[in-house]
Amino acid sequence: MIRFPDGGSSLYAAKRPFTKPILFLLILAAFVLAACAGQEQTQNWPGMTADGDKVYVAYGPAVLAYDTATQSADWTYPSGEERSQLQFDAAPSVLNGRVVFGDYGQATSMINPRQIVSVYGVSDPPGSPSDWKNSDLAEDKIIAPLLQEGDRAFFATGDSKVFAIDATNGQALWPAPFVAANPIWGPMAYADGNLYVAGMDGNIYAIDGEAGTENGRWQTESSFPGGLTLDGDMLYAGGLDNFLHAFDRTVSDTEEVWVFTAETGIWGAPIVVDEQVIFGDMNGNVYAVAAATGELLWQASAPGPIVTSPAVSDGVIYIASEGDPGSREQQWFLTAFNSEDGTQVWQQSPVAGIYTTPVVIGDSVIGVLFGTTTEDLLIAYDKTSGIQQWTYSPTSASEK
Repeated sequence: MIRFPDGGSSLYAAKRPFTKPILFLLILAAFVLAACAGQEQTQNWPGMTADGDKVYVAYGPAVLAYDTATQSADWTYPSGEERSQLQFDAAPSVLNGRVVFGDYGQATSMINPRQIVSVYGVSDPPGSPSDWKNSDLAEDKIIAPLLQEGDRAFFATGDSKVFAIDATNGQALWPAPFVAANPIWGPMAYADGNLYVAGMDGNIYAIDGEAGTENGRWQTESSFPGGLTLDGDMLYAGGLDNFLHAFDRTVSDTEEVWVFTAETGIWGAPIVVDEQVIFGDMNGNVYAVAAATGELLWQASAPGPIVTSPAVSDGVIYIASEGDPGSREQQWFLTAFNSEDGTQVWQQSPVAGIYTTPVVIGDSVIGVLFGTTTEDLLIAYDKTSGIQQWTYSPTSASEK
């Protein structure tokens, strides 16, 4: 069965109780996301970041830098002979030739249950004297994508803490981490000196980037597994309460600017395209609503639950879904929609699930495959026609 990013649903057992509808959706999510049956217990959804022609993928045993132009792996970290029992799953942050990422932690010993969790800063490729590793800050797994802003990097941990570090040496910048009520699973955003995070506690926090103190918050009865999206002064977050929430970040401690009601829970963060907010829900519905008002502009459908954000390029939306989770023959889908009216452009069925938001580079839509049905890690489709272009397997180190 598939798990929450902590490897199980126990992460919140000791946290504050959720309302009944939210608890139901969290349980429902665990069953709906059953596409990964039979997978190794230690592996979780991969994380991917694109920069130029490269994708950087945290996919379990390593972080991979893959050049899509040459269709070849540039490097992996750690290298083969240095592999350990560590897992890397949170999407790396790439900025100005510096790649910052974190691991999922490793128990100190069978007697001492304390986790050793590390954050890494490496050059591209790794090996520079300025590369660093910090194992002294985090005490729980790193789930959310990391974020760099200038010479700073921000990361969140499974014990609800948010850290700021110097991206050049890994040293802490805040006197103490910011502590939310529940963990942060999804992407964060930074603007005008504030770090914005959406938590599984239903709160959106504005954190002072310099001091690590709270500058404001917006409270809901939801949970935000997909994090948030920042567009101008607006913050958008999809919740397991079936609502897409829109907030004005310049006015904290107020109610939403608007709320849109979806058919069921929203897992992936929305994207904003041409004044439209586009997102999917866990019933496979794809929505486009007006960014200013939340008015429904169009609605389309993909097969099965959607747990990623859409990708967009040249007026086309690309979104992954997992088909019917109750089917005996599990299928997964990548579907392209026209962003103006939601009409389907093409649809493909990869051999394994895509639980990481695809990226568009050049004429390719690239997804990360997750499952035991294939050794391939990356798959690319022509963004216009949907024809498969190539795949990459780190085990065979060959492109097909």
